[in-house]
Amino acid sequence: MTEKILLINNTSDLKKLLKKEIFKMKNKLEQIEVKLDRLSSEESTKLQQNLNDLYSDCGCSFGSLVLLISMAFYFIYILFSKGIPNITGYDLLIGIGIFFISAGVGKIVGIKLARIKFKKIVNQLIDNLS
Repeated sequence: MTEKILLINNTSDLKKLLKKEIFKMKNKLEQIEVKLDRLSSEESTKLQQNLNDLYSDCGCSFGSLVLLISMAFYFIYILFSKGIPNITGYDLLIGIGIFFISAGVGKIVGIKLARIKFKKIVNQLIDNLS
């Protein structure tokens, strides 16, 4: 299988990054390489790393943060509403359900936030180069 690399040389290449198709699994890029004449080597490397990190962000960091917050709130709620000796199996099942849902929602939101930031950087770069 060949590695899919998108080489960014100009603003029309940057505009390709704004298409929804590049985020679909069949079109998924392995790497984005930035080779813009108006940027120094150091700026290109930093931008390339930032774009690749945002492009490949799976939402796990944000999902785990949301999971930890929901766990903390649920445990505090259970502790103050029922107390540790009165926790039932049903409470544990509800908690597990809340944890899975919060992790999933957090993951989806994390992916969306990364894509928004990715597109914002690309649009700012297009504006600066135009």
